[in-house]
Amino acid sequence: MASNEISAVERVNKAWDRIDAWYAKNVPKYSLPKGVSDEEIDDLAKTLNLTLPEEFRVSLKRHNGVATGKWALPQHPLLSIEQIKEEWASWTEEVKEGTFDDYEIVKSDKFKEVAWCEGWVPIDVYDGYGSVMDLAPGPKGQIGQILIFNHEEGPSGPTHPDYASYLERVADELDKGLWFLNEKYDELNRKDDFEEKGDEDEEEDEDEEEDEEDEDEAEETNQKKKKAKK
Repeated sequence: MASNEISAVERVNKAWDRIDAWYAKNVPKYSLPKGVSDEEIDDLAKTLNLTLPEEFRVSLKRHNGVATGKWALPQHPLLSIEQIKEEWASWTEEVKEGTFDDYEIVKSDKFKEVAWCEGWVPIDVYDGYGSVMDLAPGPKGQIGQILIFNHEEGPSGPTHPDYASYLERVADELDKGLWFLNEKYDELNRKDDFEEKGDEDEEEDEDEEEDEEDEDEAEETNQKKKKAKK
């Protein structure tokens, strides 16, 4: 490693420092979960039968996941240790049951051409979709790269070269002001996604108002016709 480069562990800690600072300033009512012990992380590694990268262990010791709605990813949580175990066990069982036997997986030399791999660690997987850390990459892949797991379409990526980059992306988006607390729903929303939804809602409201006006006009016309007949 060059003298001007920092380790993956340092990068993870710096990313969490930025993330923690953003939450403290912008959503102080959110108390992010505390980290876990080395023993709990060792148990996770044993359950998955994998050697977890040190930077991932450090991350879990900072925070053991972040709940859905409080993490900077729409409708996805940052998984806790128990959630990682549950997701990993669930998809591993699906493979054993033959769920993915007929799936056609996109060819890639970056990751294994399978729908689910026991060497993938779920990061923010929810409802069969989300990021996984790949600890069993293809011949031209990188250990620890981040892939997108999609139980319907198969894997894709990598989206990030490592877990530190994943966290840095979150920190960058928060620092750029791309996320805000939606007080109505008490959850974090990405500004551009929310604005698009807001525009759609406004259009729907306008359409409903126009329909109501048309109905009122039609009713008024009918009333006039009835009076004329009398």
